[in-house]
Order: sequence, then structure tokens, then C-alpha cells
Amino acid sequence: GQVVNRLRSAVAEHYASRLLAKPDQGKVFEVSSRSGVNNDKRCRRFGEVSEILPHVLCHCGIHSAAIQLRHPGVVWVNQRVEGISGELKVLRPDLVIRHESSKSAVICDVTVPFENRGVAFEDTRSRKIAKYSPLAEEHQRQGYRVVVTAFVVGVLGSWDLRNEALLRLLRIGSQYAAMMRRLVVSDTIRWSCDIYVEHVSSTRQYSFPSLWRSPCDTAPCSSSTLGRRGNKYTECGASRSVSISVA
Repeated sequence: GQVVNRLRSAVAEHYASRLLAKPDQGKVFEVSSRSGVNNDKRCRRFGEVSEILPHVLCHCGIHSAAIQLRHPGVVWVNQRVEGISGELKVLRPDLVIRHESSKSAVICDVTVPFENRGVAFEDTRSRKIAKYSPLAEEHQRQGYRVVVTAFVVGVLGSWDLRNEALLRLLRIGSQYAAMMRRLVVSDTIRWSCDIYVEHVSSTRQYSFPSLWRSPCDTAPCSSSTLGRRGNKYTECGASRSVSISVA
């Protein structure tokens, strides 16, 4: 183990030193560093924080609508969980599947974090599980065996391998699962690309339908509801969820 680590470090140091020794390194920085104007790292749209990629794709307030709409690129039906009352009504995981004959339930929420190493996926998954644990406990009091999990896809299209356990749990066939992976990843990448292009160019990359009625509420959603490439998505201020009961 130590020998392998030392060899790996030596190789990395060798290539890093070769890169730094190249005579054309630093040509742009030599010019741009002369003026403080060239070194302004603040967000060009938000103005207060550094314009790094995680901020642009996940946190910049000017793109809040598009960031919300990237989520329903994975799942987008909004519905309250049946049989839940009181304070727990505000919890709307994206997917609740209940099998009545076996009294089992799966509670899953979709999340799209930035790929800040593998620990980012693990932390996001843990937060989702902690958030919906009270909902799982309520189902357990009703006699269900409950699995709480998260469906994680990175904003740059990284597929979390732990999603595979969920696909097997839901008994999704191999052919459909393969198609699902491609579609989920590609749609997430398209939305992130649109957010970045709009951030740099100030040109919106998706359309605004005049009004769209949420399938979960009697009142229409606000006029800020967005659609993209012929699909209609809702923006209701709550997570998009679907609750399915299987007899």
C-alpha cells in the first residue's frame, strides 16, 4: 500500500513539475494581474459572491426558477402524501410507493447536488433521509415496513451508483433502467448547460407559458411557471412528488 502511494505521488509530482516548467505558463495571468478590474471574481449577475461553477449552477438567485426546473427533469408530479395529517403534511418527498398487501413502503426524494467529491453525494443523501425520517416513522405507526432513500444525480450529470439499489428495490427492468439513466443524466446536463449559457449571455434558454395548473392544487400556479422544449413543468414552491399505492 505504501509503495503504491509513493509511486502515485512521485508520478503526480513529476507531471506537475513538467507542467509548471513549461515556458508558456502564466502568459495570460501576467497581463490580467496588472489591473484589479481584471481580477474581479464576483458573480456578474448576483454581485456578492465568487462566480464559481457551484454558485452559478446551484445557488445564484437569478437562476432560482431554472434550478427548480432542473429537478422536475427527473420527476415532476406534485402530490400530497395520502393518509398523512398534521405537521407532516408539509413533507412532500418526490416518490412514495406503498404496497398494501405486504404493508411495505418506499419513500424517495430526488436531489441534484454539485459534484464536490463523493462526500457531497453522501452528505446530501444523509440530509434527505434525516428530513423524511418523521414521515417514515408515521408510516411505521400505521403498520408499514419503510425504506427511506434518495435519488442523487449531480448537476454535471454524475450518476450516483447508490441509485442502482433503488432501481432494484423498485423492480425496474434492466432495459428501462438503462434508458432511464441516459434520459435523467442528459436532461440534467441540458438544464445545467442552459443555466450556464443564460448566466454568461443573459439570454433565457427556456420559455414561459402564460399559466399552468398544478395537478396537486385547485388554484393555478403563478405566471412564473416555466416550460421547456415542449414539456410543461410546475413551480409550486414545494417539491414535486408522486404517491402510488399498490394493492
